[in-house]
Amino acid sequence: MPPSTPGKSLWHRALRAVAGPWLALLAACGDVTPAFGPDAATARTNATQLFGGLAASFAPARYDATYERARARFSANFLAPSSLHGDPSLWSATEGTTRVLHSRALFTGTTYDQVALPGAPPVPVALGESRHRIALTALGGSRFAWDTRVEWALGPGRAQAFEELPGLLALSADASAAAVWGAELPRSARALGRLVGVDTVRSDEARDGTRLVTYVVRMRPARVQAAFPELAGFVERYVGRSSFDFQLRDARGAQWLEAIARENVLRLRLRVAPSGAFVPLLGPPGPMPSALQLTGSIYARGGWAGVELNRIVADVTLDRDGPRRGFTLRWRTEPKWGFPFSVDRLVAGTLRAPFEGEGVTVAFGFEDGPQGQLLLVRRLAGHFEESRLVRWMGALAGSVFGAWTGKVEPDANRFLTEGFGALRDDLRSEPAGSGPGPGDDAP
Repeated sequence: MPPSTPGKSLWHRALRAVAGPWLALLAACGDVTPAFGPDAATARTNATQLFGGLAASFAPARYDATYERARARFSANFLAPSSLHGDPSLWSATEGTTRVLHSRALFTGTTYDQVALPGAPPVPVALGESRHRIALTALGGSRFAWDTRVEWALGPGRAQAFEELPGLLALSADASAAAVWGAELPRSARALGRLVGVDTVRSDEARDGTRLVTYVVRMRPARVQAAFPELAGFVERYVGRSSFDFQLRDARGAQWLEAIARENVLRLRLRVAPSGAFVPLLGPPGPMPSALQLTGSIYARGGWAGVELNRIVADVTLDRDGPRRGFTLRWRTEPKWGFPFSVDRLVAGTLRAPFEGEGVTVAFGFEDGPQGQLLLVRRLAGHFEESRLVRWMGALAGSVFGAWTGKVEPDANRFLTEGFGALRDDLRSEPAGSGPGPGDDAP
């Protein structure tokens, strides 16, 4: 085992906590720079704050009247926004043809409250605090553009530290990953493992020292049926009946990752070098470029029907410089659509508009915030042309959102509150009999 850096043991346990239940990608004991702090005591404090803040952010939600009304209208009509754009009661500000809703969310001690504001709040600095900006622009005729951005304060940290995470993959490539997670983080294993479990972790070592790693992760909604019946029903009805397959390739066609999901089972394949860096699944090892391409297909279940998207092609840019670490995806090629009952022939309209120009933009990553805060930032932007076909798709998606925002969301928030609370409690103290091993620093 390589020499430890200060706070390494706690850092590994936190990473296992996150990845073990969800993708089991980061159960490792490598030498990494801790993102939680420069020494063991600081790392412990920051890590417990972070997971405590995550738990708090899923506390029972409360919305003021303005935000509650806007939230309900947006979820039901986001693909038919002509009626939204003209309703001044939904917006905080008007900027030419753009309507903006600003809001701020903060944990009060018992609830997570979100309120609409007349202007943009400052960048969040309190743990768990977030600010939201939702903008809708009329582009002329029946064309509109959405642009949403959320910034969420996670506690002390720096985005650059998260560049080290891929290095852990090289050391997580064996079947002990799930067992290690359960042994080192028993509370979170029990809490989160009720819904998500790691079926398989397989590693095949090549002559050049690289490892082809396969993970199989299964969602088991029946296990949470008694405690979280609405969440279990939603997963079974929508997640379990949806599917996807994706490949990540570079400009030369080399494949870097494969992900396939069917019937509540996710299968993920990747290849890592002895250093822990990603390398192509086949061929000679080499550094991952910043420009990649995502290809694949999706079958999304919504209400009584589903929509299939084939021949998906999207450009992915990895953000590796400056105060940000993450990715930006731009979807500028229209997929091949598959509608039930030949809906596209019966309901007139075009679906080309979202993929013109800059296309659909999805950005997700970590950014350095004020006062040493680490921010989790996500952005979704895109434009479209309102039509009968687009409105039909909006109604289909709206039925899913409606199901979620009814009884499911409180169930899911309660599950996540318990899960992140368990992570916080696990990180506060070593499990019995799990003192530091050879070369490990005590957290």
